[in-house]
Amino acid sequence: MFWTPVIETIISLIFTFLILSVICSAIYEWISERRNLRGQLLSRFLHSALKDNTGRLPNIAHMVLHHPLVRSATMSPKREVERIDPEIFADALVEVSDQCIEFMLEDDSDQSGNSGSLPEGVFKSLNFSHGELGKKLDDRIRKEKAIGWYNSMVSMARYHYKRKTRKYLFLTGLLFAIIFNVDSLHLVDRYWSDASLRSVIVAHAEKYLEENQDNLSYQLKWEELAKEIGIPNTQRKVEADSTKSNNSETVEVSTSPVNYLSSMPIGWNWRDLFKCQCFGYKLLNLLMMMIGWIITASAITFGAPFWYDVLQKVFKLKDLKSS
Repeated sequence: MFWTPVIETIISLIFTFLILSVICSAIYEWISERRNLRGQLLSRFLHSALKDNTGRLPNIAHMVLHHPLVRSATMSPKREVERIDPEIFADALVEVSDQCIEFMLEDDSDQSGNSGSLPEGVFKSLNFSHGELGKKLDDRIRKEKAIGWYNSMVSMARYHYKRKTRKYLFLTGLLFAIIFNVDSLHLVDRYWSDASLRSVIVAHAEKYLEENQDNLSYQLKWEELAKEIGIPNTQRKVEADSTKSNNSETVEVSTSPVNYLSSMPIGWNWRDLFKCQCFGYKLLNLLMMMIGWIITASAITFGAPFWYDVLQKVFKLKDLKSS
């Protein structure tokens, strides 16, 4: 049947992208955790958003980020906070703003003996309609405004982090593709022409879905959701592990994604490489190989949850065609 090799080739290619995405995502997560990328990005956004252009106020972002309530979200004093609960952030910001108001009252009293209006800048961006000094809004209203402002700021930071993640995933995937010669064009050719290899990969993919139907499927979706809402990596691991243990106590330990690489047509054939580079002889082969690497790296940027869902849908299509 014509559709059978077509669908099996698609399944084999998608499964390869899934395994590579899982591995490269794990590598990037390790790098991100070691370098505290989420915390650094949040810190940069807060320093930029809470910057006072008048020069009359202290470093508000520094005061908020080092507030005892905020610092309690991280275990290491040297690491930037990866996520701040909106309620905690609002409490800290309201308290810091009160300190700034007191500071400016004292400064104005020392200089002119009277109190003027708060300068435009951070308070205006926070939409604190305060009027004259000392005539502050009710704390509850100020807290609600601070929460709304913080959520919008986090949304922008999340967007920038997603873009940065895609860039790093592409670079990680490209490096992985070059080192292990994961050429997507070569993969399609091998999967299409080798029925026995196709059968092995499809069997591995089916086994992978069965093993991870309850644990890895949930873990992948949990990781994606956790990144969306900004849960720190350490907290994600604890909550995901506890949920997985509660919901899938009878699930066996799944095969490591790395173990599936040995059955895939990847790796270097040095004899063919030398043929590609020998004084321009068949240099087109090298060019096609580079295009294959770029396709592989681009596929990895979609992420493991995407390829996992696509693989499930293609298997359902395969079952429909078989019936």
